This record gives sequence, structure tokens and C-alpha cells, in this order.
Amino acid sequence: MQKEKSISQNLSRLFLAALIANTVLLVILLTLGGSIRQSDIRRLNDMGVLTLQTFKGLRPIVWSDPQMLQRFLNQITDQSAVINIFVYDKDRNIMFAYNEPDPAMMHYPAPNQSILTKDSMFVYADGSGMLSDWGSHGGGGWHGMGGMRVGMGMGRYNNTGFEGQVLAIQLDASDVVATIQLRNISFFIALLIEIVLLLFYKRLRKVIRDYADSQKSLQIAQQEAATGRLASILAHEIKNPLSSIKGLVSFAAKKTDNEQIADNLNRSIGEVDRLTAILNGFLSFGKPVELERTEFSLREMCEKAASLLYHDSTKANKLVELTDGDIKLNADYNQLLQVLMNLILNALDASPANGTVKIAIDSSARELCIINDVASGVAVDAERIFEPFYTTKTHGSGLGLAIARKIIEIHGYKIDLPQTAPFTIRIRF
Repeated sequence: MQKEKSISQNLSRLFLAALIANTVLLVILLTLGGSIRQSDIRRLNDMGVLTLQTFKGLRPIVWSDPQMLQRFLNQITDQSAVINIFVYDKDRNIMFAYNEPDPAMMHYPAPNQSILTKDSMFVYADGSGMLSDWGSHGGGGWHGMGGMRVGMGMGRYNNTGFEGQVLAIQLDASDVVATIQLRNISFFIALLIEIVLLLFYKRLRKVIRDYADSQKSLQIAQQEAATGRLASILAHEIKNPLSSIKGLVSFAAKKTDNEQIADNLNRSIGEVDRLTAILNGFLSFGKPVELERTEFSLREMCEKAASLLYHDSTKANKLVELTDGDIKLNADYNQLLQVLMNLILNALDASPANGTVKIAIDSSARELCIINDVASGVAVDAERIFEPFYTTKTHGSGLGLAIARKIIEIHGYKIDLPQTAPFTIRIRF
């Protein structure tokens, strides 16, 4: 049992450690992933801005000679990251493109911006006057010349005719996008693992708790079975002699004329009756419980129990109070009624003078609580309260709550002591 408990605890700790480690990984991916992503995008953007600035700065030198421009553009586009270079006019039409442009980029946003698509980055800069020195080629639209595409019908204009132009470069961002996607996939995989680990950990904890509860219940059942067999044997062996003793003492009490002797004999009869009640408790504890289930109202049962115990409560100058609420049950009415009456009697016996025993029914939680204050100086061990022969009373066998638990658990319900101040016995249906 101890070895199994140790294995369960170690397994639970292992999954908790894995859960914590994966949480740390998630935080790292979320924190560093965002900063690395921005760093990659910024690096690619800086490269595009620098290339455009170089291209624009050399305009007076290279744009006067198409062959020199051709060689310069070849050198730029030979870089693995550069795909294309554009010049837009102020109406957002392409005036110049080194390669055939992406149809999706026929229009541009404002200058000094960049756009990241699924495989490219487009960087834009002010390009006013870029094509003011380019010669006329007649016609309309744009066409190729030595690998270049130039707007047709442009002629030689002043720089003022070319204000509002925008210079753009298309960069290969497939590696950056792939890296970002890989990090995103890694993050979501880690998140999925985190969810699975969390669910599995919660399930594992529940399985361990259920297993521990079942082992505890099995151990208690074995102990109670052994105790019950012993109690039953002893009760049978002792009960018959006690009956004979009671009969003989009763006969002697009736025959004597001495009042003192008669009083002592009658008190002896009372003690014999007390021993007989204890033996009956032993017999009840050791006897198998057979259920005869019927459907009934728990509130109606509580009202009947309070009515049957009215004489006991008024004699003790105490009050039994029943709150609102009701639960429909399918159980053995007589056995649960006896359990309920024993619990109320215990509460009346333990509560201080002029005390109140409260019977509270929680319909939504399907719970019944019997609540009472405890007289000062009475200490209760909540862990042992339902064990056989445990009692805080000066009289009794200590089997009342043990029998109550046995009957409750055979029904499939649970009984416990959630608090001792006020003293609260709870039955969960």
C-alpha cells in the first residue's frame, strides 16, 4: 500500500515537473519569438531601405546612361534577397520595373512604409524626379528594354512633372516568413502539449485520489468486516447469559421486601439493559446490510425524524430546526430514517443546554447537514470520528457513527465531518 502510494506521488510529481517545464518553454517562445521576429523583419527592411537610398543617390550618374543603369540594376538584383525594383508615378501606376511586377503590387501605400506578404517584403521610399531624365520611347503602358521595363510615352520632362513618384523594392522574405511560421508552429505545438499535460495531470490527480479513496474504503471495509465478525461472535456468546442474569435479578427484585436491595437490583437490571443495547449495536454492525429501495422525499423523512424525537428534544430543553429544501431519493427508507434519527440524537446529546440542532438540506448540492454547537471541553478527532468504538461519550459503544457510515456508503452516498465548530455531519447524496 505504501509502495503504491509512493509510486503515485512520484508519477504525479513527474507530470507536474513536465507541466512546469513546458510552461517555461511557452514563455520563452512567446517572449523571444516576438523579439526575434521583429529583429528579422527589421533587418530585411533595413536592407531594402539602404538599397533604395543607394539607388536614388546614384540617379544623376546611372540614369543618364541606360547601359550603366542596366549594369547597376543587374548588380542589385544579383543579390539573393532582391527580386524587383519599381518606380510609381503619383497616380500609383508603375512607370518603371526591372522585372515584371506582381499584379498584387500595381498600387502602393504611402512612401516610407513596408509590407510583408507570404513570401516577399515590399519597401517604399520617396522617389520624386526618378524618371525625369529618361528618354521617350513612344506608346503607352510599359515595356522591356535590355531586361528593364520602362514606361512608354514619357519624353523629357522637368523634375516638377515627376513629383510624387515612389521608389519600391521587392525583397525575398521566404526565409523570414518560414522562420516565423516555424516559430508559430513550435509555439502552438508547445501550447497543445501544455493543454494535454494539464488535462492529463488533472485526470491523473483524480485517478490517484479515487484510487487512494478506494484503497482506504477497502481497508476500512476489511477492518469493519473483521470487527463485525468478532463483535457478532461476542454478542451472541454474551447476550444469552445476560438474558439469564436479567431474568434472575428481576425475579429477585420482585421477591425481596428490602427496599434498598430491591433498588440495587433494579439498577443492576438497568445496567444489564445498557449492556444488551451495546450488544445489539455489535450485532447490527456485524450484520450484512440489505437494501429495499423506494422513492421518497428527504424533507418528509426529516420531518418524521424530528417528530419522533420531539419528546427527546423537549425533555432536554433543546430545539430541532429544519430549513427549506428537498431532495428526491431512491433508497432504503427505514434504514436511512434510523441513521438520521441516530445522528439527530447524537447532536442533541452533544449540544449544550438550550441548544439548537439544525437540519439543513441543500437541494442544488444534494447535501444534508446536521449542525450543532458542542459543549465546551469536548474534543473531537475528525479523522477517527467514524471509526468503530471511537466515542467522546462516557457511555455507549462508539458504533453509532460507524454503523451510520456503513449504511450510507452501501447506498453509494458519502458521509463526512467538514467542520467541528459548529459540529457538522454532512451526507452527500
